Amino acid sequence: MLGRPKFALPESLLSQWHERFRSAIAEWPVEIPVSFPRDVKDAKFLACALAADVDFLITGDHDFTEARKVGRTKIVSVSQFDELVRRTLI
Repeated sequence: MLGRPKFALPESLLSQWHERFRSAIAEWPVEIPVSFPRDVKDAKFLACALAADVDFLITGDHDFTEARKVGRTKIVSVSQFDELVRRTLI
C-alpha cells in the first residue's frame, strides 16, 4: 500500500518500511467469516479486527464510512481517532 503512486515514496524509503514491517509483524491465518458487500476485498480487515478483538479499526478507506461498528470494534477515521485520544488526554 505504501508503494501506491499517490504517496510517491522513493524506493529506498519503501525498502526501509518493508523491513520494519517484516521485523515487527507476526502473521497467522484468520478464519472468521465476515460479509462486507460494500467491498468484498475489505472483509479481511474486518475479520482481522474481530480475531484480534481490537477496540478500533482506524481507516481512511471510504468504503467503511457506513460501517460504524463490527462486534465490539468501532470503525473510525484517523481524525475521529485523533479526536477520541485528545478528549481522553484532557
